[in-house]
Amino acid sequence: YRPGVTRETHPKLHQLVEYAIHYIRDFVLPAKKFREPTDAERAALADLQRPAPGLPRVTASIGLALFPHHGRDLDEVARVADKAMYDVKRAGGDGAMLANAASAA
Repeated sequence: YRPGVTRETHPKLHQLVEYAIHYIRDFVLPAKKFREPTDAERAALADLQRPAPGLPRVTASIGLALFPHHGRDLDEVARVADKAMYDVKRAGGDGAMLANAASAA
C-alpha cells in the first residue's frame, strides 16, 4: 500500500487484494502447466521479433526502483528510478536497470 492507504482506511481495496492473492494461490498456481511451445507458437514468437514493414522501430529504456529500499517516499523513489532510466539510455537504450543502493543516497 502507498502511504496513508491501509486496510483500515480502504477495507474494500484490502478485501479485493486478499481475494486476488487467495485466487491465484488456490486456483491459478495449482493448475498452471509449463511446457515447451508448439511449432506454431515458436513461429508466432519469431514473427514478433521481426520489425513490421513501414513501422519505425520502438525501444524502451526503463529504470526501476523499489520502495522503501531506494527511497523514503514516492518522489525519492521516482527520482532514483529516473536516474536508472537515464543510465540505461547512456548505455545504448532498449533495456531495463534496477537502481543501485548508492543511487538512493
